Amino acid sequence: MTTDVSNLQLRNPWSWYPVVASADLSPGTVLPVVLNGEKLAVWRSSKGKVNAWHDRCPHRGMRLSFGAVNGETLICPYHGWTFGDDARCVRIPAHPNVIPSRAARARLLAVAEVDGHIWICSGEPARSEPDADSAYTPVRTMHLQLSMENAIVAFLTLPCAAGVKVQPPEHIEWSTSNAGAVVARSEALTASFALPSSVFCGATTETGKSTYLIRIQPTDLGGCAVQASMTVGGDAVAFNRALVAFRAEIAQDKIKSWLVSASSKFEAAVPVLVDGLTQGEAP
Repeated sequence: MTTDVSNLQLRNPWSWYPVVASADLSPGTVLPVVLNGEKLAVWRSSKGKVNAWHDRCPHRGMRLSFGAVNGETLICPYHGWTFGDDARCVRIPAHPNVIPSRAARARLLAVAEVDGHIWICSGEPARSEPDADSAYTPVRTMHLQLSMENAIVAFLTLPCAAGVKVQPPEHIEWSTSNAGAVVARSEALTASFALPSSVFCGATTETGKSTYLIRIQPTDLGGCAVQASMTVGGDAVAFNRALVAFRAEIAQDKIKSWLVSASSKFEAAVPVLVDGLTQGEAP
């Protein structure tokens, strides 16, 4: 995708994006995350509350993701400024008797924990909570050296399942559903893409059908992260192996070249979504 409108659909400040699996953020843990090129610190307090802030201390700009969680606070590793879960500084070690200014605070973002993932919205959310799906359970987070656009096309068109070879299909039928999702059908895979970043997949295997959900987190222009889930009760170990093999295959020059050509067909299949957005409809 190259148009400004289509790019905004995928990377926008009003949509929720899953950035961390809940199981990967235990109490007392802080993790660095990149969303739409912005460095963020995601942390869970000792009581389990999840917070998402810009990864920059307001004092000297140190990365807060290098800090430490202490109870319900996050401590900057540079000068020890301590921030409460409302992002305001509550203690300055160099001046223990001084009440910190209200201006001394980290910049926080909207965060939600739904269906096994932690979601972030970088601006004003169009919906009060993420559009999650409890039919799926998180399996892993995987980073790809692909643009978000090419990653979407990869999962829309190439099967990611145990025992299924990752190769470009001879024919793909593109369509758009009544709900505005882009649907791609081939012999080995039926998949649909819903804004801003969800790809619902059903791959045909020797033993039946593998159903999984891929949510793509835009990190920077040259890469993305994948939050991969599968239907509850599925074989998570086999799916994890398939994901690792998938990542290796789509890194091959032949597949990369094919994805570029397939992306133009994907873009041609989304005029309804583009028109809807230009008319002021938030996804």
